[in-house]
Amino acid sequence: MKPRVVSDPADYRAEVRADASRRMVDLRAAVPGLVVDLRYATANNFLRAVVYEEGRPLLRAAAAARLREVEEELKGSGLGLILYDAYRPYFVTRRMWAEQATRYAAYMSPPWLGSDHNRGVAVDVGLVDLKTGRPLPMPTDFDAFEARAGQDWPAAKLPPEAAADRARLLDAMTRHGFHPFAGEWWHFALNGAKEYSLLDLPFSAFEKAPGKE
Repeated sequence: MKPRVVSDPADYRAEVRADASRRMVDLRAAVPGLVVDLRYATANNFLRAVVYEEGRPLLRAAAAARLREVEEELKGSGLGLILYDAYRPYFVTRRMWAEQATRYAAYMSPPWLGSDHNRGVAVDVGLVDLKTGRPLPMPTDFDAFEARAGQDWPAAKLPPEAAADRARLLDAMTRHGFHPFAGEWWHFALNGAKEYSLLDLPFSAFEKAPGKE
């Protein structure tokens, strides 16, 4: 079945009236302590271009609540989350496919399926040390489209700390209602993600959190 694409803000607001958990929220307010490095709001990404008109990390309220649970649990071990991506407008997914599918199709969501990022229920995250604010070692950098970035890349072939951090992140995210993408250690989507519509709306279509620009 072809996924539903919402391109009219009025249709999005109707969804929210019917189910408040589908409201898009700013993760800086919803998940206190979250470190934000929204790569597609900068040129530090595989497209080498700024593709988000705002550096505002957004997620459906249901997914944001689960992400906050992860952050709270990690805090007890002196760790936190660093966020590389959250909501991605559907038109950005179309652009990514048009520009890079010939090189990275195996790692990308084709427009006819859409991405769980478009649904507002997927995040790309890593771990940080709360004392230093520095990201913990992982198998690769974010958006490293290579076999080594996969969840099934053998731990024995990784530095011990990177293997342990990958496992720690996977455990925390899956126990709080997210499932991983096998090809990327950083990508997790809310369980039941396909129940949400694809949003083809700019960041400006969503209400801003008080005190957030």
